[in-house]
Amino acid sequence: MKKFASILLGIFTLLAFDKTNAQIPDAAQQVDNSQQRRQRAEDAGVYLDGTSAPELYPDETSDVGPQTVLKTKPRRHLFEAMADVQYFYTDNMFLTENHHQNADVLVSTVEFALAPTPYDFAGGTLAPTIGYEHQWFDFGLADKDRVNVFQFGAGPFPPGTVKSEHLNIFDFNSQTAFTGLRWTRGNWSADVGFDFRRLLSTSDYNEFYKEYVPRWGLQRGFAFGDRAALTVGYAGDYRFADPKTLTVILGGGSITNQVNPDMRDRTDHTLFVTYNQVLCSHAVLQPYYQLKYTRFVDSAFGTRNDLLSSAGLALYWTVCRNCDVRAFVDYNARFSNNKSASEYRQFDGGLGLNVIFRF
Repeated sequence: MKKFASILLGIFTLLAFDKTNAQIPDAAQQVDNSQQRRQRAEDAGVYLDGTSAPELYPDETSDVGPQTVLKTKPRRHLFEAMADVQYFYTDNMFLTENHHQNADVLVSTVEFALAPTPYDFAGGTLAPTIGYEHQWFDFGLADKDRVNVFQFGAGPFPPGTVKSEHLNIFDFNSQTAFTGLRWTRGNWSADVGFDFRRLLSTSDYNEFYKEYVPRWGLQRGFAFGDRAALTVGYAGDYRFADPKTLTVILGGGSITNQVNPDMRDRTDHTLFVTYNQVLCSHAVLQPYYQLKYTRFVDSAFGTRNDLLSSAGLALYWTVCRNCDVRAFVDYNARFSNNKSASEYRQFDGGLGLNVIFRF
């Protein structure tokens, strides 16, 4: 009976709800994807300072010599406020191996942090941060697609009820409190930090997952002239996961299990390489590749090791000092040694807008 229940749970976890709140599989990975896009956008913005200005007329350079954008002397700041919007298409909303569900996705983010100007420390500069971030994930805004949702446990309908629901039943929120330190010296930078994250359904803010995440990283930049740079790095973390439990009722008995096998205690180790090519004083083209290894240390389905391969291309356009827009495409492929895990392929493509103020 327990083996059968585990199999049943693996089948229906992808589209399950408890007390009418559906839970999208591996929501934590979707949060990570959105944050990594924003981080790459911030990194790209660094390369726009001090680049060569475009010619105002043909052969201007030969007349007066290269004209350089004046780099504004930075004003010291203490706080940072940010708003970001990503709107994109995905061809695999549920991260499944088969029967892909496409959808449009809107990710809205606001963040406020104590982030003082980096100061001199141990031969380099040290940048501390502490703050709070809130994100809204909304699915299927532009289409009317519906999916069958299987209910486990208590709710307004009998257990085992299958209902046809719009994709927005999977909308969720992410709340993250974070702190970190980044030390930079020359082309090297190292960082450590800690995140506390909660995931909640949008309909009634019912929590379905939370995690405690110590993290660390190291990276190095390589410049190619004044218009191109390559960044190679490593990022690691350990996730103490706390998903909401779910009761499966079978033949008068009950088995309690965690909602999502993708959201258990685990450790991630990521290698990445990012290339930034300055196209003009306002634009950067950025291809990237990263490979993430995840080891699950608390798997109810046996030993599990995953590899997530991600590649993408982004174009950033700086509207002004505090605002930039971007277009991006990403392709993700996950492989696992555990048959209970979904080995999926996913394509995302869309637009983003970021506004940030430091004061």
